[in-house]
Amino acid sequence: MTFDKTLSPSQRDARLNAYLRVTAPQGRIVVRTGPFLATFDPKRDNPYRNYAVPDDGADPTRAEIEAFAEVCRSHGRKPRLEYAPEAAPALEVALVAAGFEPEFRPPFLTCAPTRAREIGAPPGFHIGPAETMAELEQCAAVLNDAYAEHGFDSDGDAGETLKMIEAGGACFMAVDIATGEAAGCGMFTPPADAVTEVAGIGVARAWRRRGLATALTSALTREAFARGVSLAFLTPGGDDAQRAYERAGFEVGGSMLMISRPSPLAGEGGTRRP
Repeated sequence: MTFDKTLSPSQRDARLNAYLRVTAPQGRIVVRTGPFLATFDPKRDNPYRNYAVPDDGADPTRAEIEAFAEVCRSHGRKPRLEYAPEAAPALEVALVAAGFEPEFRPPFLTCAPTRAREIGAPPGFHIGPAETMAELEQCAAVLNDAYAEHGFDSDGDAGETLKMIEAGGACFMAVDIATGEAAGCGMFTPPADAVTEVAGIGVARAWRRRGLATALTSALTREAFARGVSLAFLTPGGDDAQRAYERAGFEVGGSMLMISRPSPLAGEGGTRRP
């Protein structure tokens, strides 16, 4: 699996969606309904952990969309999808007609081994693997704080991160040498077909704007490539984050679509805490 620039947009997006269909179910409840693979985190309603990935070429009927919405309702989650849209060009029209609204069209960034840049830890910090439960709990605290800032349920869970590491992923942490405190963390997911996602890059508020996000991204990406990964990708949370990742060697590879039904329609329930 590569994101070769000779691929057409539909081929490129189909390969990204194939990766998501393999990795999204990990640690989550999985339900296949119509042309959708829906995944749910039973403990957290963070939208980025509760979504569906469509089949390539998906062009669902209204009944199939409503069946998907009912599955989401039964799990107490908002009907929501994340996918690379060129692989299913008719899907957005069908979803919008059924009351869905696009949330966000972020770029996805990719990095190959030849583009990776070695960006060391800034002075006063050390970056390395987080492996013990104590270290993973510190990382969880950093992520919990970062996600709460954006109004999401906490996404840090030391036990789940340990399972992710045991499955072939990695978690790195940045430590303030003077205090021994975790200043930031990040991870890459267990690779599938030599592809991994760099995710969960978070820096505690007291240590931001010192280059830690770029240094963490660089360390994680180079570790993934050292283990045989041939392509890393990520989805930035904003322009500042994107610039940090680009400094580590990432470049825009395409765009994602995040789309959901924003409020209950007749006969549909479901809740989401703010």
